[in-house]
Amino acid sequence: GTEEYPGTGGDIVVIRLKKKGKITGIVRQKNEMGLIVDVGFGIVSISAGDIEGIEASENIRKKQEFMEERRKRFSERGDRDKKKAKDAFFRRIEEAAGIRDRAVEVKFTDRSRIVVKALLNGRVETRLLVDTGATLVYFSPKIAEKLEMKTAGKKRAPIKLADGNVLYGIPVRLRSVKVGNAEAVDVSAVVLPEEFTGLYKKDDVNGILGMSFLNRFHIKIDTSENILTLSPK
Repeated sequence: GTEEYPGTGGDIVVIRLKKKGKITGIVRQKNEMGLIVDVGFGIVSISAGDIEGIEASENIRKKQEFMEERRKRFSERGDRDKKKAKDAFFRRIEEAAGIRDRAVEVKFTDRSRIVVKALLNGRVETRLLVDTGATLVYFSPKIAEKLEMKTAGKKRAPIKLADGNVLYGIPVRLRSVKVGNAEAVDVSAVVLPEEFTGLYKKDDVNGILGMSFLNRFHIKIDTSENILTLSPK
């Protein structure tokens, strides 16, 4: 049978081997065959016939810190291996499903006001101002007309903007919004009155690309290269 090695208490010991080598570790168990030793990154079995002697480490604390660091490195390596295996698994799933597009990079020109081209409902292209402070996608009555949306007589709802102003717009839903190859379907939007969208007339901007589209993606904005990156969640 096995029994706990007497007197170790989790201390580090140095096991001298008859072949002149040494093993530093914590003796977890001993039996008639030898010792079971925790060496920090795994468990080893040492035959009794190979052991010349056992002595306490000269600097227990230093050895314990060393062992703890080894365990930490081993654990981190295991975590990295698990993450690599997980990423590889999802890549295989995506490839099998025909999902090719991952991160989508979109260039913009003015880093102070990020404007991108967006394709609405797969048929109308327009320029929208990227605004992570905006809840929804907003666009002008002119774009609504191009989309053949019937907004006449529709009830208007109060829309509070990021600057605190309140405007009354017509809530609608877009079948799809696409920026580059990044696409979201069934997107909440609002047709805003002309007096609001007219503020961006100088940039030929017809609305705002807000979080009802952006929150479908991980967003990264690189102002040094003027690149907006959209990665699927």
